[in-house]
Amino acid sequence: MVMNNYRAGGGGDYLMFKGKPILKDIPMDMAELIANYIIERKTVKVKVNDNWKVIC
Repeated sequence: MVMNNYRAGGGGDYLMFKGKPILKDIPMDMAELIANYIIERKTVKVKVNDNWKVIC
């Protein structure tokens, strides 16, 4: 399972993860991880499932 340190520490009422062992810690912001993924692949194919929306 992949999550940020907020959730891993039980934040947002996700207490079931608090105190569990960490198998791999990547000290990098989520936005940077996503940007690197896109930069490396040049093109990212996505499927729309309408489970979220952007509100401006």
